[in-house]
Amino acid sequence: MDAWGVRLYGCQSCQSVCPHNRGLSCTAPPAVGEVGAGIPLLSFLSEDAPARAARFRGSALGMSWVPAEALVRNALVAAGNRGDICARSAVEAWLRNEHSPLIATAARWARARL
Repeated sequence: MDAWGVRLYGCQSCQSVCPHNRGLSCTAPPAVGEVGAGIPLLSFLSEDAPARAARFRGSALGMSWVPAEALVRNALVAAGNRGDICARSAVEAWLRNEHSPLIATAARWARARL
């Protein structure tokens, strides 16, 4: 999980291999590991499902091929990798409710890192 760093989703490798991007020319050098505008990690982890869906509506992250659970897992991993103790309560909130094993594992891992 360390290799994921603090990304929420994606990386330049995804853009480079996507068949829809074949033949496009770059007008600016790509920023490896960045996905558009920054998303505040703590607010993302504190939002409910409808708020998270609204945040990404109309964007590539709002498309159905990006599972919402994957974004939450990635945010939890990013919180653990960031190591900011201020994220501990947001991470622990994900442990208090029933969630998928994927989210529960990431939340336990992040809590241990904080």
